[in-house]
Parts: sequence; structure tokens; C-alpha cells
Amino acid sequence: MELLTKEALELIEPDRIFNSGILIDLPGEINLARTGNRVRWVAVRGDALDWCIYAQNPHEGNLAWDFDEVRRVGDKIHSEDYIRKLVSCTDECFKLYRY
Repeated sequence: MELLTKEALELIEPDRIFNSGILIDLPGEINLARTGNRVRWVAVRGDALDWCIYAQNPHEGNLAWDFDEVRRVGDKIHSEDYIRKLVSCTDECFKLYRY
């Protein structure tokens, strides 16, 4: 995905996954719980002009959840470093991140 801007976010339908992927839960990478498991994550546009990233619980095992389940019940990512590693965005768009 290209750099996420406020203008691009406005074009995304609310409650829609607009980016997703798989991360490795490890120190030095995206360290959620140091499990070493592969974890699905999704970036979702909110109902308001905001967005957030959810990740599968790494303790559930390698790729235990599908992307839609991650959207519905995943854990929200709170670290600015992790957020920016997963979704490259402008500072203006980052301010719209829903913690």
C-alpha cells in the first residue's frame, strides 16, 4: 500500500479493511508477546474519519484467525512504532489513529 493520507482515508468505506498482512511476533520486529508465531493483522477504517490496526492474539497460535475475525475481535495495536511499520502514513493521517 502507498502512503496513507487523510484524503485517501476519506475515500475508504467505513468499517472496511484497507490493509492487512502477517507479522512475526518477535523482539526486534513487532513484539506483541514474544511467541515467535505468525500473526495476522488488519488496518480498518472507523465509522468516523479515523482508523486503527488490530492483530490476532499471538497466543492463539500461528495464523489461527482469518482476517475478518481479526477485524471483529483482534487486539488493538497501540505502539506508534508498530503502527507506522505496518501502515506507512502521513503525520496528519497518524493523528486520526483511534487508540
